[in-house]
Amino acid sequence: MSRSVLLLLTSPIPKLKSKVHAILQATKQYAKNSLYIQLQPMQKPSTPSSAAVFKLQHVAPTEDAFHLMQQFYQTNAALFKQIDLRIILDSFGAAPVPDPVVTKTTTSSSGQDQTYQSLRNFDIILHDFITSDANHKNRFLHDVAHCFPKCDLGQNFENIVPLPLPQTPLNDDASPRTTEDTSGVASVVMTTYDHVVLGGTFDRLHAGHKVLLTQACLLSSRAVMIGVTDDNFAGRSSVNYLSH
Repeated sequence: MSRSVLLLLTSPIPKLKSKVHAILQATKQYAKNSLYIQLQPMQKPSTPSSAAVFKLQHVAPTEDAFHLMQQFYQTNAALFKQIDLRIILDSFGAAPVPDPVVTKTTTSSSGQDQTYQSLRNFDIILHDFITSDANHKNRFLHDVAHCFPKCDLGQNFENIVPLPLPQTPLNDDASPRTTEDTSGVASVVMTTYDHVVLGGTFDRLHAGHKVLLTQACLLSSRAVMIGVTDDNFAGRSSVNYLSH
């Protein structure tokens, strides 16, 4: 088992919504302490031999995406309490992708395309991408390694592992792709605001807190301000009772 595991989910969000329990169950044999989830619903390339199969890029903050994140947190809290689940939000929202990443903007026939590399370090990367094309698979592994340069993924990418799901793969090269898949499959894009403010005690950070903070980040285009109660307020009997 690994201390820090990244679960890279490339499937369209509607396909993931009914598989949350199975996905978390499949990660149990790998994750010892922390499980990070990166949602990157991707469009199938038309020429996989020459084009990038996978890249980290902006994902629209849709209602479907938020509800999926909420489902992951609630299911993990109910069934897999020993794992600290964290959903990475670097790629979501209207604001530029923040540190710890390196961003790159290229110009193509369809306009500007912003991609980035993550500087986070993981012991192992799990993914849901399945293909019967050996060249397609090899390019995917190289692309993932390029997107996460700080990870020690092995000479033959042995630390990039397909998620062992017992049922039909979530994502394969036979599945149809549309441009809507990349932004959450025809879901409503959340209205964003320059500044979002929230507050709480946050005593024993739990799934509900993570959902609240996630929603705040998705709704903000510039900054999130968080107020945390001080010791005197948190120590009052009624508040102290509620926080436990």
